[in-house]
Amino acid sequence: MNASISVIIPTYRRPELIGGCLDALDRQSLSPLEVIVVDQSPDTKTREAVEKRLDGPAPIRYVHSDRAGVSLARNIGIRESRGAILAFTDDDALPEPRWLESIAAAFAATHQSVGLVGGRILPLWERPRPPWYPASYEYLLAVFDYGGALAPFPQGSLPMTVNLSVTREVIDKLGGFHEEVGPRTGWRISGEDSHFAWKAIEACVPVYYQPEAVVLHRVPASRMTRRFLLDRCWLEGISLLDIEEKRGILSDERLRGHISWHRRHVLKKLGSLARFPSVFFWNDPRILEALGGAATSLSIFHRARQLLAQRRPKTT
Repeated sequence: MNASISVIIPTYRRPELIGGCLDALDRQSLSPLEVIVVDQSPDTKTREAVEKRLDGPAPIRYVHSDRAGVSLARNIGIRESRGAILAFTDDDALPEPRWLESIAAAFAATHQSVGLVGGRILPLWERPRPPWYPASYEYLLAVFDYGGALAPFPQGSLPMTVNLSVTREVIDKLGGFHEEVGPRTGWRISGEDSHFAWKAIEACVPVYYQPEAVVLHRVPASRMTRRFLLDRCWLEGISLLDIEEKRGILSDERLRGHISWHRRHVLKKLGSLARFPSVFFWNDPRILEALGGAATSLSIFHRARQLLAQRRPKTT
């Protein structure tokens, strides 16, 4: 029996990955109403990979867009979809067999009108997890495992679109994803899922966590480097300010507060390195955690100053 769930998958230049995601959706204990692949690749390789799987158990629809942008792709999928529930994942994810069944159960079991459900995201390491990688920064790899049972989403955390479900009613209320947030042509900063979740929270939409809805998320070897971690921490700072600006809460006063707080925080994080003397400096996760925190704060400090300067009236 098909559930009234539409699965939406944006993809761009990764034909070698999309097949694995579609194969995982073929193995669902509860079949989707439809799987919509929104491809923004400039070639036909992804189309060919999708067409090889059109005869599988999950009904697949392929949509192509000449414009690139992950928020745009999800909005295209929303417009093309027919389900009462929309389930989002990514081309590098492998939903576990009970993913859709657990999503449907979450919406059915809660005593109030839940609008968003975020699930558990477990890493699928391409090679063994580096011992130096700080556990506190696994969320930068789109990993989320809070454990527990079905409950309101953990305070201080936001669901990620690699494992996010939303009702049609809420989508109509919120208006989809902001197409000027998230990766797109000329902009590699993420944050579209956080912006969408904040819109839901500000609209008093209940957001729940369903740990039984599990997605495995690939972590390629290229992301298991110290350079990638620090670069990702830097981009996180820009993303946080971009989200605040799009939410309309980034006033001049708030920018000045960011500059003051993060200037002190950079110095605090760098100063904390003296507490962790280590022969294996670059293999100590405490060192990398401190450097990552400094990178994020330095990014916010730098970007906040830029934005404040842009807002000052120009004198002639």
